[in-house]
Amino acid sequence: MKKIGWIGLGKCGLPIAERIAQTCDVIAYDKLPKDTPLYTSKVGDLLQTEITFILVETPHINKTLDGSVPIDLQIVEDYDYTAVNNVLLTLASHSYQGVVVISSTVSPGTTKQLAKKYKDLRIVYMPVMIHIGSVAEDFVTAPMYFVGGNNEADRTQVEDCIKQFVTGDVRHGTYEEVEMYKMFGNIYASIKIGFANTISEMIEYGNFNASSWNVMDALLAEKQNFNTTNYFKPGSGNGGPCHPRDGVVLTWLTDKLKMESKLLSNITQVRQDQALALAKHLVSYDLPIIILGKSFKQGVDLTVGSYSILVGEYCTMLGAKIMYDDVLNKPAVVLLAHPNAKLLEKYKPAEDSVIVDLWNLGIPNAKVWGNNLHNK
Repeated sequence: MKKIGWIGLGKCGLPIAERIAQTCDVIAYDKLPKDTPLYTSKVGDLLQTEITFILVETPHINKTLDGSVPIDLQIVEDYDYTAVNNVLLTLASHSYQGVVVISSTVSPGTTKQLAKKYKDLRIVYMPVMIHIGSVAEDFVTAPMYFVGGNNEADRTQVEDCIKQFVTGDVRHGTYEEVEMYKMFGNIYASIKIGFANTISEMIEYGNFNASSWNVMDALLAEKQNFNTTNYFKPGSGNGGPCHPRDGVVLTWLTDKLKMESKLLSNITQVRQDQALALAKHLVSYDLPIIILGKSFKQGVDLTVGSYSILVGEYCTMLGAKIMYDDVLNKPAVVLLAHPNAKLLEKYKPAEDSVIVDLWNLGIPNAKVWGNNLHNK
């Protein structure tokens, strides 16, 4: 059995390391002495391991940003990576040859920069997805583990290692994909909490004869559209005769009731902000723009609440020429607004046109909005 190294024996690291040690040979280091038989006071003792996990703190320098007091969003900042850097510098100075698995929370793009800085280390990123209070159990019973790195052999070595003590599926990805998985997983949980509590706030501020528990129970019972994975994928923004207009009315009601939280207003606004972001990308090519799919969704001829038209309006505001469901005998930017690659056969773009695909349909040489893997 291969020996596993562990660095960081805090509130998360210690219980996980001790749980892993029930089935694996673990040696663990922390800058402070720890009352555990796994502990070593010498980083050099980890050099005999083939894999070392790092789970040290990445706090904020500004302690008011931890969420226990009101946060001034004008002074937000990244995490403090002093502890991570110190560990990596120490391992590099010892010429550590094993795979280094960073499990601390980091922002997207951080691990890639660390790998460049410590280029002699074999760095992989794999976060721990746990809850305080059941740390060890959560770690070893997780349904899925996401391992990120540039080197397939290193990722596979980590997978082989953790399969000694976990039963969940193991996925491989890039540094950035795994960093986003970790952070957006927590944001997704925050969105769900904020969503449910917004119903409570509206009921209280409006003195409505309603229970937020009953409303949420009904939403969760509707398993055809709401309590499913429907809508939970990248692509076009929402549209139609209901979604945008319901957002408008709930924004109006938020203002009328003078509610404190603006989640409903923000959701309505973000649809427009994302349409503007897409429009700016289309306009950046400095070519005529053709949008394939003018209706609000594929298979219908209604244009009420069409996201395609909204994007087109922003393009027009930015000074671009827009056409819908048409062809042009010269290069253009062609936005595939509906998930149907056959539209490119019906409205065949001129040679040297730029195809922008919102749906990741596998169209050769297309720019896939939200997928830059083909550029790596």
